[in-house]
Amino acid sequence: MTSACENNTMQDKLIKKMPGWQRLKIAFGLNDFARKIIRADIKKNNPHISDKEADKLVAERFRK
Repeated sequence: MTSACENNTMQDKLIKKMPGWQRLKIAFGLNDFARKIIRADIKKNNPHISDKEADKLVAERFRK
């Protein structure tokens, strides 16, 4: 079994070998995923708000 530190080192090496477009694709995917998670949490805690208002609150969280 590998340690967390060894996993991070391997991950860093793999990421550095990727072309820039592939790293950007991963970054945008992670950004979309984070926005979906935040939006779901906002809607769960505020079921009465509109989709437009939820999107506005997501954007505000990303500005912090």
